[in-house]
Amino acid sequence: MPSLEVLLLLLAAIAVTAIAAPRLRLPLPIALTGVGLVLALVPGLPHPRLDPDVVLLGFLPPLLYADVETRRPEVGGQADLQDVDLFLGRAKGLGIG
Repeated sequence: MPSLEVLLLLLAAIAVTAIAAPRLRLPLPIALTGVGLVLALVPGLPHPRLDPDVVLLGFLPPLLYADVETRRPEVGGQADLQDVDLFLGRAKGLGIG
């Protein structure tokens, strides 16, 4: 289990990246991936490991839900069905539906 200092370092890296990415006109996922790659190459940092079930059940559903919520148009009716279709298509593609 990673120490508290390592977790705080990772949280700080995420926060700084989230603030700096829009100012650098970089998409946040690309910036986070780049920072993750750089941190993975730093010698001496432990490599935290997560159980795949924790990611699948703990992180993925809120991320998919947040994505659907941010893409929801203000039309209503048919647009809601398209959002549900999008969500279910992603869930099936990931093998959880």
